[in-house]
Amino acid sequence: MSKIYSKLMAKMNKEKERLEEKDSSGGYEKIEWFKPKVGDNMIRLVPNLNDVENSVMIVKVHYLPFVSKEGKEVNIPVRCLHDYEGFTGTCPACEMNEELYRSGDKEGAKKYRAKEQYIYMILDYAGKKVAPYAMPLSAHSTIVGYMDDLGESIFDMEKGRDWKLVKKFDPAKGKIFG
Repeated sequence: MSKIYSKLMAKMNKEKERLEEKDSSGGYEKIEWFKPKVGDNMIRLVPNLNDVENSVMIVKVHYLPFVSKEGKEVNIPVRCLHDYEGFTGTCPACEMNEELYRSGDKEGAKKYRAKEQYIYMILDYAGKKVAPYAMPLSAHSTIVGYMDDLGESIFDMEKGRDWKLVKKFDPAKGKIFG
């Protein structure tokens, strides 16, 4: 096992211990991600109080195809191994992307290409809770466009502003909302 994998496994084992200490049953804490409903969603950006400097995380993610227990094909987000600081190995998903691209299957290659995800902490007014949200590029770009006007107040609970996210597509129903 390489030094990088050893460091990664040591870090993951420490995280496992931390989570087990938090949950006396020995299980893992479940992260409740914000999932916008079809239509209008009112949110407010909030700072990550555990790590204010990382209130917005930009990570590279592969959406890998898996078959669920029910036999349905689903895409599972998996962080690209190249996105981890100090990682020098190979990422199997990136290799699959390159192999498909070289073979001429550009559509197949798209399935394995790493995409940037923009993770914000948000206050969900409807759910009345703070949760992480993997924001699409369109919403992230809109927020970044307001940075000059709003400055640091963009994450301020009192001076900040509310944002309306509009989800127009329901993947479960396969149709455009409207």
